[in-house]
Amino acid sequence: MKKIRHPLTLKSLFGFCLVAVFLTAFQSNANANEALRPAISDLSKKVAKLLKGRGEEQIAIGAFTGPSFAVASSGPGISRMLADELKQHGVDVNRKAKLEIKGDYRSITERSTGLLELRIKSQILDRFGETLLELNSRIEDPNVLAQVLGLNKPDLGQGVSHAKASQTIHAIIEDPKVDVHGSVIKTVSSSPYAMEILTKQPSGEFRPQGISISDSLPFVDIKRGEVFAVRLINNSNHDAAVELTLDGLSAFAFTNGPKYRHFIVRKNASLIVKGWHRTNNTSDEFLITRYAESAAAEQLVSPDLIGTITAAFSAAWDSKGDPPADERSKFRSAFDDAVGRGKKVATPFREVNLTLGRTRDIISVRYKKP
Repeated sequence: MKKIRHPLTLKSLFGFCLVAVFLTAFQSNANANEALRPAISDLSKKVAKLLKGRGEEQIAIGAFTGPSFAVASSGPGISRMLADELKQHGVDVNRKAKLEIKGDYRSITERSTGLLELRIKSQILDRFGETLLELNSRIEDPNVLAQVLGLNKPDLGQGVSHAKASQTIHAIIEDPKVDVHGSVIKTVSSSPYAMEILTKQPSGEFRPQGISISDSLPFVDIKRGEVFAVRLINNSNHDAAVELTLDGLSAFAFTNGPKYRHFIVRKNASLIVKGWHRTNNTSDEFLITRYAESAAAEQLVSPDLIGTITAAFSAAWDSKGDPPADERSKFRSAFDDAVGRGKKVATPFREVNLTLGRTRDIISVRYKKP
């Protein structure tokens, strides 16, 4: 893989940072929606216990598929996170293992409360396809549900109850809506947050790619062999922390060194993310490729027909400063717990530590895999 670097002086780095190229530090693996990690960690403990009881040390990870109504593709991220957690518990992930774990994820309504939850249902199978153990993991956070299912969810406001959030997300599932103007995607027209997909031209220039609507879902047409970038737009009066995932994989899934979780987009500014973060100086281009060559294929999972690019926006501010006026929810520290990889490109970043507020907008766009 050809490596491209450009000379970087302190002056040019500073100038680049003025247009909002920052990262929030994160001290764990940043492979998928990190709010899933406690549930996935608990799942891995149960799997490790079963394997120990059977005298096994290896397991294969099959596909984790989403519901057809959501056309979701977060399986690669779930599989990658599960593999990491299994390794933490002394389990080797190997395609040739005698046992396999696979499953699905979907929204369910909890009978006792009537509230929506994300359920990850896992099965451990032997080589004959017999189910040895079935495990259910549930996550109550409605924002996690929206991210994993690739929904377009607007900011529900401060202090919204779980019941109200659940009701709103149920309505989004039943009747999805999104605001599209040319190449710019928003959850609603009044939102200050937006996302845009850019494709790389032969000249090296990145141009906005038009968005179409199919079955009430936004789609972008990116062809095999095309390199693309994601523009994250923050027209609010405060900085924004953005968690960017592609097919459930964090844009930081292949980082060498310290792990991160968010890109910081300064207020009334935008940021173009050109690829998978590798170091604070280089990234691997986002590239549409055959599934066998894609980043998702590296995670030991099977392909979905549709891919999803999702950006989750939160307000961010210096811990010594004041939060936005409409931010009264419990604050989050940045330290809380088939797109392929193309050529390396110079993408200078620097690390900052900020306080994060609630998840505001979640924006998703889909693409058809070649």
